[in-house]
Amino acid sequence: MMKRKMALILIVIIILAAISLSGYKSPMKYAAKKLTLWDHTKNTNTPTLAGGPEKKHRYTTRTKIIMMNHQYPYIIYYKGSNQKKQMALTFDDGPDNYFTPQILDILKREKVHATFFVVGKRAEANPQIVKRMYREGHIIGNHTWDHPFLTKLSAAKRYSEIKDTENEIFQITHYKTWLFRAPYGELNKDIIKQIDGMGYKIIAWSVDTVDWKGLKSGQIETIVFSHAENGSIILQHCAGGKNEDLSGTVKALPRIIEYYRREGFSFVTIPELLNLLQ
Repeated sequence: MMKRKMALILIVIIILAAISLSGYKSPMKYAAKKLTLWDHTKNTNTPTLAGGPEKKHRYTTRTKIIMMNHQYPYIIYYKGSNQKKQMALTFDDGPDNYFTPQILDILKREKVHATFFVVGKRAEANPQIVKRMYREGHIIGNHTWDHPFLTKLSAAKRYSEIKDTENEIFQITHYKTWLFRAPYGELNKDIIKQIDGMGYKIIAWSVDTVDWKGLKSGQIETIVFSHAENGSIILQHCAGGKNEDLSGTVKALPRIIEYYRREGFSFVTIPELLNLLQ
């Protein structure tokens, strides 16, 4: 009996020694490394924007947006009613796998629904994040396939940019997009009529945080607190490419929500703000 026990102990010792020599490490050693800001900004695999970074190509002014709204009031919208203490948070260029999840975490914690204008190519790269947007009650809008200058494309190419994105989002969520935001805000008469013919409403903005400049949270808060009012549509971004830092957007978001809630405002989606039906 004693010999059998000694033999079993010896076998266990041999097995443990073999495992140790083979370089075995605890599964905890192989836990997924948390993505850092440096990892994201320097080594991101987020698809690039075809038209280039926002900070190099944003020309659309508030005056131009208002003029387009006056010309096409039932196609282009930039603001809701000034009679209600409501405003809409909107986020462009997503999703990515770094900033977008952080923004979704904050919105979930604060019980706020927002509107995300999604780039099709980035949705294809991050389908689980798009699913999360939809599952958590946010509205998903169309922001083209790869964010080109629509004014430089043929009508056929513009159609593909929008339709391919619509199809990608539908494949992921079974939701058909019907709100559109133009990359860089660039539009002309022909583009407006084409998008209208595809069944879309065009959503611009009344408050531009210009967060694509990599602003600090305090700078973003100052812009919003100085300009947001009843019916405001606030433009922010939820995804960045190489060397783009939206940490200020993430940090400012809960403070913006807290401030305006304290002032009696509610945060709603674009369809709610504008009383639009699909």
